Amino acid sequence: MLAYLEPASKDAPHPPHVLIIDEINRANISKVLGELITLLEEDKRAGALNELTVTLPYSGDRFALPANLHIVGTMNTADRSIALLDTALRRRFRFEEIPPRPELLSDIVLEGIGLDSVLEAINKRLEWYLGADHLIGHAYFTSVESLEQLDEVIANKIIPLLKEYFHEDLSRVRAILGGGNAFLRRERLTAPPGVDEAYEDERYRYVDNYLELGQYGRDAYDELIGSVQQKQSG
Repeated sequence: MLAYLEPASKDAPHPPHVLIIDEINRANISKVLGELITLLEEDKRAGALNELTVTLPYSGDRFALPANLHIVGTMNTADRSIALLDTALRRRFRFEEIPPRPELLSDIVLEGIGLDSVLEAINKRLEWYLGADHLIGHAYFTSVESLEQLDEVIANKIIPLLKEYFHEDLSRVRAILGGGNAFLRRERLTAPPGVDEAYEDERYRYVDNYLELGQYGRDAYDELIGSVQQKQSG
């Protein structure tokens, strides 16, 4: 796709063009950028002080990267594949952190539950357990318009993500969601016949209330938000 971009004219200004590469850290960078890796720096662009050109491998044409092209790559800082970004690429891009913005959800209140408070409660626990790189973004909640839709987001997007974060340790997932039985209900397992309970640790199963009941309900979010507020006030 980049091969079809015309170099910026030196006679007349051209409007800026933006190329967005989503989840750039998951891509094969050498295949995505190819020879462009040597042309990304500002002083190597067409018309710049240290302008460089490369020969395109298929057409054999000479090519310089136009000065009016901006390349934006997105990535999730929680993704381990960020380690695949080599030093050459890191020094050619400026990295800007875009943290979650719960204030963008402040106008969404469902049956007295503010979505900004829901996001903040989850993220405060995540930061304590895993650090700021694993915070959940506000985009998960921007299209939520009802408590039923909020339940769906928690059940089908947030909980699966938390399971991945904690390697299927549902006790930790439960802790992130408030620590009670509102989202993941904890049930003690009875030791099978022939096992002496006195010498066995307590074991539990965790039941997702949404899968069993079809909802979490308003009280679940009161528990999620309230447990954080109580800890802060204490």
